[in-house]
Amino acid sequence: MKFYLSRAALSLWAALVITACAGLGVPPADTWNKKVYAAAATITGLASSAAQLKASGVLSAEDAGNLVTQLQTAQDGVRVADGIHTNCVKALPGGAASAASTGASDPCTLTAQNRLDVAVTALTAVQAYLNSKGAKP
Repeated sequence: MKFYLSRAALSLWAALVITACAGLGVPPADTWNKKVYAAAATITGLASSAAQLKASGVLSAEDAGNLVTQLQTAQDGVRVADGIHTNCVKALPGGAASAASTGASDPCTLTAQNRLDVAVTALTAVQAYLNSKGAKP
């Protein structure tokens, strides 16, 4: 018997694992791709939580609409950050190999990280709101 997980369920599972690992003292994502994936998985998990709360009548249609807008804005922020990072890596003389050596000291990479941090901060606020409405972290 084969068992299939939907993309949303898989993303929610990944977000929960990432959250659980952080709570257990496991180091956070250590590469750019892992950070972007964690943000994307968190967006998917929060969207799923919001949909469940709306379906159960906890969230009004207006609240759900506002959450969708916030999640779309965060998703756009993650995409912009990833695009900036990708362009930064392409612009370096050694490409991806040089990206590791420049680290956080590269202004272009810092810009990408700052954009990602803004999106993650917005997601943290959405998570706190959903938790206040009864969503399980």
